[in-house]
Amino acid sequence: MAVYPTSVSGRATVSFTLEEAGDYALEVYDMRGALVKRIAAGAAEGGRRYEHTLSVEGMSRGLYLARLVTGENVQTVKLVVDR
Repeated sequence: MAVYPTSVSGRATVSFTLEEAGDYALEVYDMRGALVKRIAAGAAEGGRRYEHTLSVEGMSRGLYLARLVTGENVQTVKLVVDR
């Protein structure tokens, strides 16, 4: 999973590829562990690259975690909202 740019003032792109087909949830959490936004959720094909746009509108400046949850795996990437 990757987020670019990692320092965001407007929009960022979150991309990922799953090794095997399965359900996923892509969410953003603040540093206290509270869910801030659900970017996307659903079923993904294995080996296919997915890209989702994350708007940081309404989010305060600071450090956040973008988290991809699949069957048995969790991937986390840091994201800085800088307005």
